[in-house]
Amino acid sequence: MLGLGIGNSGVNILVPRSFEYLEFYFVPLASFVKQASIFGILYCITAFLSLLFHLPTSGDYEQREGERATMYSLAHLVSQVFDAERLFVTVTSAPVEAGSADFSWLAMPDPSSGNLRYRVVGTHKISSEQIAEWVDSDLLVESMIGERNPIVIQRASTDHRLTVLPSNGQIGSLLAVPLIARDEIIGALFAAKQVVNGFERDDIATISVFAAQASLAIDNSRLFEQQVEKERLSREMSIAREVQRRLLPQNVPVMSGVSIAASSVSAQEVGGDYYDFVRLADKKLGVIIGDVSGKGTSAAFYMAEMQGIFQSVSRLADSPADFLHHANVALAQSLDRNIFISAIYAILDLEKEEMILARAGHCPAAIIRLNGESRYIRTKGLGLGLDRSDLFRRSLTEEHISLQPGDVFVLYTDGVVESRSSDGEEYGYDRLLALLNDHRHDDADGIHAAILRDLRSFMAGEEYDDDMTLVVLKWHGLPMESIISSNQIVHESA
Repeated sequence: MLGLGIGNSGVNILVPRSFEYLEFYFVPLASFVKQASIFGILYCITAFLSLLFHLPTSGDYEQREGERATMYSLAHLVSQVFDAERLFVTVTSAPVEAGSADFSWLAMPDPSSGNLRYRVVGTHKISSEQIAEWVDSDLLVESMIGERNPIVIQRASTDHRLTVLPSNGQIGSLLAVPLIARDEIIGALFAAKQVVNGFERDDIATISVFAAQASLAIDNSRLFEQQVEKERLSREMSIAREVQRRLLPQNVPVMSGVSIAASSVSAQEVGGDYYDFVRLADKKLGVIIGDVSGKGTSAAFYMAEMQGIFQSVSRLADSPADFLHHANVALAQSLDRNIFISAIYAILDLEKEEMILARAGHCPAAIIRLNGESRYIRTKGLGLGLDRSDLFRRSLTEEHISLQPGDVFVLYTDGVVESRSSDGEEYGYDRLLALLNDHRHDDADGIHAAILRDLRSFMAGEEYDDDMTLVVLKWHGLPMESIISSNQIVHESA
């Protein structure tokens, strides 16, 4: 086999003058070899040039790798990470780590300004002081709120919202992308480059994707925090409800000649209704029922304070009016100006067979006798906390009622008479008095149960709009040798 050589000049590659021999003995084969050699040389040159021209795209490849890594990190945060501080750091660093920016920062609404201003919550490769000096973030956010689109500033030194010089090291171009979750702007992601015209279409698209992922992650974090806070409050309210339940009497005193029944239901987890009993002497019993204006935790706090005052002051007061006066003085320093407490305080004197009652702006107590005579006891008096002067004491009046066998006294809060049916009708005072007349022959337990049963029937399954407390006392006129020390369990809440 002949070795091949190329060239007419006598320059041989393998065998000296091989191409001339091939051309002399076999012209077609020589022509083919020559053309194939030229094609190979051209192919090699083209491949070399193509490789040479594509070398700059290695930077783009690295950028895409950075973008994919950052997207994976953000996706991981969306599903697993609920630490707000860590989330802000990751979101802020994403544009720089992806190679789409030189600096970046994240701004969120400032709660102390009512979300009217924004504060920087995360920075990367730039300080908060530099941001405050160079960029008016609030103006940029205002522009985004109107347009709800990214803002691209390719020449930062010419924009009135930035105070930068066209010098190296400062912001040359800026991109601001709104973070939108559930159709609400929850923040803004800022990316900056040192060069002017630094953001291409791919950069804007990439950072916009980062912002969309960040919006979802931050919104999930907020929802998670809200859920944790809701569960924490629920646990605290459950504890508060249990504490308040223990502040109310766990049993009612059993005394010869009188039967007592009581219950209390809160419209919310905790409430502001209060009732209690205190034994003042061997044959005296103090009974109080009160209602703090408003509902919820603040009302429950004042109810607890009222309980402490009642247990301590009632034993020192000679009469219901004296007790209410001292309670008003004690509460004056702690009650807010827009808060008051209505109350009825009664002293049941078994030895004298007498009920002494005073009212401080509360619903009137009801009395019904065995013969069917009934009325409301409307003594005068201001609510506790409405007046801090002597006017409160002067406005109080007492009523002394001689007890007769079969007398029934009903103390209640406005949650009873103001309960509404499904069509908005109030239960009312007349309905309560008519019910008492129908059940006046029952003992305290029976009357108490009849009132609650009638209330449920009237409301037809509707929830209580207000706290509801009910205390029923019935005088039977039995011989009174001594106060029985055993206790009767309080009725369960309706």
